[in-house]
Amino acid sequence: MYPYWKNMEYIKKLCDEHDVKLSFFYVNKIGNPVKHPKYVDRIKAIAPIWHAPDSLFHTVEYYVDPAHFNRKGTEAMTPYLLRHLEQYDY
Repeated sequence: MYPYWKNMEYIKKLCDEHDVKLSFFYVNKIGNPVKHPKYVDRIKAIAPIWHAPDSLFHTVEYYVDPAHFNRKGTEAMTPYLLRHLEQYDY
């Protein structure tokens, strides 16, 4: 776990140094009832966490394996991700 946190903190530092907004988009495993990642408060201290509707994570046909979306799942997720990205100026 140590390298995980150090990597996240390093990425945050790089983003801050280059005026890049950092945020995390949480993708849940298929059928997992947990709506937040483990250590949510620690992650939020580094950057905000975005979530898609829980219903996406309960649609079996969206997954290629228990933790990764297939093309159909990615297409279903895109509007939610886009909605979050639209709030920033590029």
